[in-house]
Parts: sequence; C-alpha cells; structure tokens
Amino acid sequence: MIVVAVVGVLTAIALPSYTSYIARAQRADARAQLLQVAQFMQRFYAANDRFDQDRAGTSVLSVMPTNLKKSPADSTTAMYQLNSAITSAGSYTITVTVSAYTLTMAPISGTRMANDGCGAFRVNSLGVRTITGTGKTRDECWK
Repeated sequence: MIVVAVVGVLTAIALPSYTSYIARAQRADARAQLLQVAQFMQRFYAANDRFDQDRAGTSVLSVMPTNLKKSPADSTTAMYQLNSAITSAGSYTITVTVSAYTLTMAPISGTRMANDGCGAFRVNSLGVRTITGTGKTRDECWK
C-alpha cells in the first residue's frame, strides 16, 4: 500500500512537470521555425527587392519551402502552422506587402497546443515579436 501511495505522489508531481516541459519544447520549436521563416523572407527580399513576389512575379509562398510552414518541420503531426488562415484550397497565407510582412505561427486546433496560454507567435519585418494568447506575457513566451 505504501508503494502505491509513493507511486501516486510521484505521478502527481512528475506528470504536470513533464507536460509543462513538452509544451515548452513545442513552443521553442515553433519560435525557432518562425524565425527561420523570417530569415527566409529577408533573403528573399535581398534577392528580389520586395517581400511579396520574385522578379518573375511568382508569389513568395510558391517558392517558400513546405517544411518552413509547420512546426515541427520534420514531423507528420504538426502542432503549429504558419498563420491560422488557410484557404479552402489548403494553401498557407501570410500578411505580406512589397515592403513589409507579418508572420504568425499559430497552434493547430485539435492539438495539445491549441489551448496554450501563449497562443500564436508573431514577428514582423521590423523584428517586433508578439503573441496572441492571454495566459502568459510576451517575455515568458519568447524567452
């Protein structure tokens, strides 16, 4: 009986810590992926002198690698995706103009990150980082 009680206490302590650790790791991966997309956008701008399309008129989303559009990039079960707005055709969208962009890595509904306090991570062409969630502060989520 004592063994069962000890196992129960350890489980009560360890399980919340483990799930918290997994959530922090998922957020860290989403932030890293979002910053890689921002780097891609800067390289795209350097090559084309604009963010929205290349010199041939091809949209930035057409040339953006697919693995940049989700987090984790190499997983079949993504927890976050680039922007929560997906058209009926399943294509990804980002807010982009000739001279600026705003990227949002949003949690996918139905995943364990859907109700995370940080919500979606957002970065713009000026490097301003924000979140859409209300449960945590920007500094807690972006650390």
